[in-house]
Amino acid sequence: MEVTQRSQPPHNIALLPPPTFLVHLIPFIELAKKLVFHHNCTITLIILDDGSSMKPQKSLLQGLPTAINTVYLPPSPTDGVPENARAELLVSVHLTRSFPALRDTLTSLKQLGNLAATLVVDLFTIDTIDIAKQFEIPAYLFHVIATNELSLSVLLPKLDESCTSE
Repeated sequence: MEVTQRSQPPHNIALLPPPTFLVHLIPFIELAKKLVFHHNCTITLIILDDGSSMKPQKSLLQGLPTAINTVYLPPSPTDGVPENARAELLVSVHLTRSFPALRDTLTSLKQLGNLAATLVVDLFTIDTIDIAKQFEIPAYLFHVIATNELSLSVLLPKLDESCTSE
């Protein structure tokens, strides 16, 4: 884990997307860019290593603005996890086994005088909110949702209404 210090605007926001799911990383990258360009924030993108090659993640993270720093946590062990385990279980295992490295990263940022003002997490990384509390920083949930799920959740009350009125 390597954290470097830069001269920075006053607000550093740490973003923690889940490991494995590139479809969740992309919205976090877009959020990071919007926060940098529209709110003059600096961003620390904390990337959990899921033990894969990480080539797709690193490819997506190339060429980001200099106000977005990327910290790669070391790979977490998967001993004791069945080879055919579902992705959701693997994400949970990688996350919980990365807690010490996440604490170390937040401690390093604090020692550099750059502790995150906020931690933004995904639904799959929500367990890290307790770590944010330990560092006395607020945590927020960034809910990444597919458009078909969003449209279903918006239309579901109308569908329910039409079913019950008949």
